[in-house]
Formats: sequence, C-alpha cells, structure tokens
Amino acid sequence: MPGYWKNGAWVGLSPLSAAKSTGVTSLAVSGTDVYAGGYSNNASNVVVPGYWKNGTWTGLPTLSTTKNAFVTSLAVISK
Repeated sequence: MPGYWKNGAWVGLSPLSAAKSTGVTSLAVSGTDVYAGGYSNNASNVVVPGYWKNGTWTGLPTLSTTKNAFVTSLAVISK
C-alpha cells in the first residue's frame, strides 16, 4: 500500500484498484496539507498519474487514455 510516515504514524493512501499497482514518487508539504504525487493503475490496467492531498486521490489528465503516465516530481505553491 502506498503512503508516507507522518509524526511517526503510517498514512496509507488508497489505490484506484486494490488489485493493481500504486506508488508514491514524491512528497510536498504546505502548511498542514500533505501532497503525495504518484500513480495508480486503473481497472483497464493503464497507469494514471495523480496526487493525494491529505489522503484524497486526484487523477491528472493524460495525453492518451491508453498510455501510461506518471508523476515524478511535485511542487506546491501557496497563494
């Protein structure tokens, strides 16, 4: 299960599909918000890029719905 350690406790992040691969490739913190960039395979076994903000997944648009895509770096800019 993908996730990260926060204050000594493991924070697990939900994948799109429990039977598919999911991973965290980068982390960013802004105030009390934790962003984890990464990927998750969907039901069609296509790798979807996205990020979790405080544990909630947001998928990012891809160039093709049939091609794999990943988040490899993440930056957060606060306004």
